[in-house]
Amino acid sequence: MELFMLSKDLKRLSLERDLSNEAAETASKQHLESVKKIARVEAECLKLRHLTRKTYLANDSRPVPNNASMESLTDSHSDSGEHMLAVDSEMRNSDSWASALIAELDQFKNSSPSSRDVVNNPVEIDLMDDFLEMEKLAALPEIERVSSSFEAETDSDQAVAIDRVSKVETEALKSQVIDLQSKVEKIEAEKRDLEMALSEARIQLDTSCDALMAANNKLAELQLQFNLANESKIAALGQADRLDAERESLALQLESKSIEVEKLQAIVATLEESADRKELASQLESTSLEVANLRKTVASLQEQIDAERTLSVQQKAYADMAVADKESLEAQLQSAHADNGKLRGSMETLESELQKERTTYEELVAQMDALKIESKKTLGVESAKESLEAQLLVVNSEIAKLQGTVNNLECDSAKEKAYSSELKIQLEAVEGIRKMLESELESSHQETMKLQEKISSMEVRLKDQTALLVEFTAKAEDAVAGRKGMEGQLEGAKLEITKLTNRVSLLQGKIEQEKLLSEEYEAKCRKLEAQLSRDSREAKLWRLANTNGDLKVKQDKELSSAAGKLAECQKTIANLGRQLKSLTDLDGVAAEPEKLEPGDALLDFRDRGVEVPPADIADGLYDLDLPNSNGSCFSPIPHVQSSSTPLETSVFSGGLSTLGSYRSKTRK
Repeated sequence: MELFMLSKDLKRLSLERDLSNEAAETASKQHLESVKKIARVEAECLKLRHLTRKTYLANDSRPVPNNASMESLTDSHSDSGEHMLAVDSEMRNSDSWASALIAELDQFKNSSPSSRDVVNNPVEIDLMDDFLEMEKLAALPEIERVSSSFEAETDSDQAVAIDRVSKVETEALKSQVIDLQSKVEKIEAEKRDLEMALSEARIQLDTSCDALMAANNKLAELQLQFNLANESKIAALGQADRLDAERESLALQLESKSIEVEKLQAIVATLEESADRKELASQLESTSLEVANLRKTVASLQEQIDAERTLSVQQKAYADMAVADKESLEAQLQSAHADNGKLRGSMETLESELQKERTTYEELVAQMDALKIESKKTLGVESAKESLEAQLLVVNSEIAKLQGTVNNLECDSAKEKAYSSELKIQLEAVEGIRKMLESELESSHQETMKLQEKISSMEVRLKDQTALLVEFTAKAEDAVAGRKGMEGQLEGAKLEITKLTNRVSLLQGKIEQEKLLSEEYEAKCRKLEAQLSRDSREAKLWRLANTNGDLKVKQDKELSSAAGKLAECQKTIANLGRQLKSLTDLDGVAAEPEKLEPGDALLDFRDRGVEVPPADIADGLYDLDLPNSNGSCFSPIPHVQSSSTPLETSVFSGGLSTLGSYRSKTRK
């Protein structure tokens, strides 16, 4: 269920991410398009301003004419005509370019991002050409300027007309720029509206998902309530049928008793004059009392039947309400499924992520298998629980048997009542003769006394059975309480198992730490072994090379210091051996985590009684004065040291062998 909820949350988040990405892409595209269009309009405005400046320069440059210019007027007339034709062609080109720009602005939403380069490149080329022409005009001599000015005077009217046309075009372009700015503002407003709609769609998606989950949960609850109502309804109907059968049997008994009463009343009417009238009256009273008791029992049973019927009616109404709620929820669920079907198209992009989730799920399944292996240890507690449930079923069966015996006793009492009625019928038959009636009455009195004794004995038995029933109910309650206690013990055992697993994990971490420490010690041992072997070789060389007798005192001192350092190294190696033995013992301890005691501090397998040599002593082993390449220096270690090297190497080899065996065990 948690994985299903996580997958749903993942789908929702990915859908929101896709929608936000799409909205950001559309917004960025619109922004780029608006920037490109604004750049185009600015380039067009710059071009038009440049054209207007050119026309103004052509109109304003009018110097005083001279003879040379007047003589060359006729020669340059054709040149001025050609220049005006070029200006007209440029204006026409600008008009066509402006119309093309307006058409592109009308198709603003359908334009592509690559159109910026296509439009901006010719604009930049035209601007460069215009600047080059202006530089050429500035570089011409005064004579050429005068000739060009006279040529411009001949066509001044045409320049004025062109100026007016350019002003009109600039005003039209300004209005188009204003329209473009309004369009950009509209696009930005549409962008904001789209973002608001996107946020509203996300909110609606969240609410629909929440409503769908709530509808599913409510539907499951209503289904459970409906099933419980059906079960209770079936039980109530069975109990009502049983009570109807009991009522019918009691009604038959009441009818038989009423018939007997009528017969006795007739006998009393015939024997009113007899001396035994009082005895018959007593018999009549007893029978009337029995009839009254039977009527009371029938009335109580009728009340029980009515109560059961009311309960069944209430349960039926509740079931109908549950069915109606179920139908309404099914309608809501169908609508939610329809909404969900609309969203399934966007959910298909999440299948790749679901595959990743499946891989993680497979890893979780592997972890669950490991947990199942651990849960097999709790099967003993579950078997004890099952045995208690079996005992509870046995107690329930015994209670059912007791109820059957109570019903049998009720049948026996009914049979005894029928037997008494038969005796009364015989009494009515014998009452024809008065003398025989008296003797029969005496016998009937005796028989009635016997029946009363039997009834009393049956009542005693019934009381005993009720007491036994109470005892069995108490036992059943004790069994239920014991079951609850066992459940509590099971929960406690589960908590202990979790604690033990936590302890095992802590011990494993500590074992890993000890492994790291052992590896460090192994590296140090190897280093010391290499150093000692190197020192032994150097000592042999020094003994062969050095024969000076003046350094014996110094050699003795250094020998004693080296022997002390060697003893300390041997102590550290012995400590390492003991620690490795304790680590090998830890493998057996980790196999039985339930026998471990909790400990908050880290395990320290080092020997408390032996001090670890300080770092300067270990480093002192490396500070021995080694000889140079020449043979002038002497050895500080005498020849006796060669005898101690086998012992040192054996100790180091033993430590390394124990380290290697421990590492092989831990790797296995």
